[in-house]
Amino acid sequence: MVDQKQLGLLKSSVEAWNKWKLKNYRVKIDLIGANLEEANLQRANLRGADLQGVNLQRANLEGADLQGVNLQRANLQRANLQGANLQEANLEGADLEGAYLEEAYLRGAKLQEAKLQEAKLFLANLQKAKLQEAYLTTTQALKTNFQNANLTGACIEDWNINSETQFDGVICEYIYLKQEYQNDQVIFSERRPHDPNKNFAPGEFTKIFQKSLETVDLIFREGLNWKAFAYSFKKVEVENEKAQLAISSIENKGDGVVLVRVKTAPDANKGKIHGDFMEGYEFAKKELIPQYEARLEDKGKIINQLIRMTETPKYSFTNSPIGNVVDTAQSGSQLKAQVNQHNYAPEQQQNLTEAAAEIQILLDQLSKTYSPTTTANNLQIATKTIEALENNPL
Repeated sequence: MVDQKQLGLLKSSVEAWNKWKLKNYRVKIDLIGANLEEANLQRANLRGADLQGVNLQRANLEGADLQGVNLQRANLQRANLQGANLQEANLEGADLEGAYLEEAYLRGAKLQEAKLQEAKLFLANLQKAKLQEAYLTTTQALKTNFQNANLTGACIEDWNINSETQFDGVICEYIYLKQEYQNDQVIFSERRPHDPNKNFAPGEFTKIFQKSLETVDLIFREGLNWKAFAYSFKKVEVENEKAQLAISSIENKGDGVVLVRVKTAPDANKGKIHGDFMEGYEFAKKELIPQYEARLEDKGKIINQLIRMTETPKYSFTNSPIGNVVDTAQSGSQLKAQVNQHNYAPEQQQNLTEAAAEIQILLDQLSKTYSPTTTANNLQIATKTIEALENNPL
């Protein structure tokens, strides 16, 4: 149970607390379950304290001495632990989502099942840390030292590492690449190695991930829509010019699962690139592609109509009020088509103008397969048709 006198002193002044702690270094610090949300504990001496289940959400623990503390199941969401000493600390089951751990000293820390999603571990020292089954999804681990750490069973979906992230001597029997929700429960999936009866050989994890440090894995579980992929890839490429994106490989995993590996620059933010790409892909697949296909269908109808019109050698265009296209037979073999002009709403006019321009391009492409005489007639008809559509009075 929390010692209220100790809690009151700590909250009142870190300076006073540190002086008291120096004189009473043998006294057990009991702050189990204390509420220290948003508390300013910068450089506080909490060495050896029992902080099980404590609420340290958004607390400032920059430079704090937390060596050997018991932080099991503690809430450290968005806490600032920059430069904190967490050597040998027990953080089993602690929630460190979004915590700022830049340059934190976590050598030998117990982080089994710790929630480190989106945590900032830049330059953090996690040598010999115990990270079995830890949540490392979207964790920022640039230049982080994982030497001799245990990562067995951890989930590393979209974590961000670079060529300076250290994995020498890492212990890892298997890893998970996906974090999912089933019946409101978080589960890990996409085990590597795939076979649940097999584990990585010693040093194999390090070799594999040193090779894949500069790639982003894009997994598509319902097949790959190439139009949506092309749209999103180009969008992300433009927005991340320095990332130097290039498709490395495309693998069909079966059952509709496709894996695309995209090569990036060593210092690229792979978590951001992955998120931006999948967001753009889903948007294109659900919104843009259906609209594009609908327009293609409309243009197809107009093209078919124009092709039927180009089967006759000569046409004239006259204006009339609202009506339909009427074919009027003339003497001999001459056939004159009277095209009645329509009045359209502004948005219809714009769509017709765009369609007409695209039809012109199509006919230009088709001209390569027709004789010069036929092509000249077709292009002349297309030009007049486009003019009729563009100049139609509103």
